[in-house]
Amino acid sequence: MVIYARYPIAIVFLAIIVFSGCEFLIDEELEAAVKKGTLSACDQLDTSENKERIDKCYQRIAENKGDASICPNIKSGYYQGFCYENVAVKTNNAELCKQVTAVGNRQDCFTRIAINKNDRTLCQGLPTTTDKDVCYIAFAKNSGKRSDCDGVFSDDDRKDECLIFMAGLKNDETICKDIRSGSVKDDCIQKVAIATSGNLLCAKIQDKNKRNYCLITVARELKDYMTCGSIEYKSYDYYTCLRGVAVETKDNSLCQTFEDPAQKESCLLQVQNAIDVAAAQK
Repeated sequence: MVIYARYPIAIVFLAIIVFSGCEFLIDEELEAAVKKGTLSACDQLDTSENKERIDKCYQRIAENKGDASICPNIKSGYYQGFCYENVAVKTNNAELCKQVTAVGNRQDCFTRIAINKNDRTLCQGLPTTTDKDVCYIAFAKNSGKRSDCDGVFSDDDRKDECLIFMAGLKNDETICKDIRSGSVKDDCIQKVAIATSGNLLCAKIQDKNKRNYCLITVARELKDYMTCGSIEYKSYDYYTCLRGVAVETKDNSLCQTFEDPAQKESCLLQVQNAIDVAAAQK
């Protein structure tokens, strides 16, 4: 668009605000009507430029009062949905969530109340197994309890997602053993190993590439070139591991073990750069 080419970003942004009807500005008249707390005050709002102004006002009053009986008076499906959802959450009334038609908002409604009431069985009020699983995993992540990953998921992938989250949260690799997918189990072990700098855990990873990545990361964290010894000798990953440790320790002697001249030079340059950066920061 021409306006972007000819004018500074600040001016363009201001123009967007002006031409969009000042949507980013506070609607003082609407706020005053909401403060009065009566629907008649909302009805007096001018809707010539914004037809949903009254709906928004009704929604806000319903939320403030926790009164769902106001929601059916809202014509806009968007504001009506938010009306039922926010009143439901405020009053912890999961039955009202059933009035929310948008799938994501309905999931959010049941989930928020389940968390508020510390009752995951409320997730069962959702209509589909996918909806329920989304609610269960959000509940489990909020509670942080390993047991909340058990006995509720209809989808193995969701349960694996829950378990890998718990393993990472608690830095407990033993949780990973219950993951069904071999690939996800490797990801789980890798996550805990890197978080705990556990080079011995890396060895439990079945996938070679993931195992090597784990060892390279942990070696750098520990600043321990011996960890690189668990990677195939003189392989690309082996030298990547050594170079990482050399940079972290600023020890260019490790670069001297490289057989390829180009890789050796690259290693030496990276180490020198690390030395220069550290000196500049003093």
